[in-house]
Amino acid sequence: MKSKDGYIINQGLTQHIHNGRYDSAYNGCGWIAAYNFLKINGVSMRSEKVRTQLRLIMKGKFGTNPFSLYRFLRRNGFPVQRTYRLRKSKNYNSGIVLYFTGKTLHYVAFYKTSEDTYRFLNATYGLENDIRAFPQFIDESTKFPLGMILSI
Repeated sequence: MKSKDGYIINQGLTQHIHNGRYDSAYNGCGWIAAYNFLKINGVSMRSEKVRTQLRLIMKGKFGTNPFSLYRFLRRNGFPVQRTYRLRKSKNYNSGIVLYFTGKTLHYVAFYKTSEDTYRFLNATYGLENDIRAFPQFIDESTKFPLGMILSI
C-alpha cells in the first residue's frame, strides 16, 4: 500500500478502509492525494483525520468533493492555486491533479523531481517511482483536457 518513503501508492489495497458508504479502493483517491500532498510538504497527519475532514459527493458514490479538497488544503496553510486546463501546465513545486481516466475521475498527488519531471503518487497503483514530465503524464493518463490542478 505504501512506498518505501511512506507515500500511499496503491489505492487498490485500501478496500478495508471505509470512505462514506464505499471502501477506499473504490473512492479513496481524494483523501489519498490529500494525505500524500501533506506528506510531500512536510505535514504529518493521520490518514483517518485527512479522510474525515473531506466532504464526499453522494456519500462517496463519486468520491471527494474537489472544492472540499481545495478548502482543506487552504485551511491547513497551503496557498494552493486552481487551474482547470490540464494541458496548460506550469512550473509546479507540488500539487494534486484531478483528471478523467476514460472511466472515472481520479486524484493524484505529485511533486517536482527535476527541472522537467514530477513524481506522481497513486496514478499507477503500486508503481514506486512514477516519474514523468507533466505534459507526458497528461497525454498518457487523461482522456479529456479539463480537470483541476491544485498546486503550490
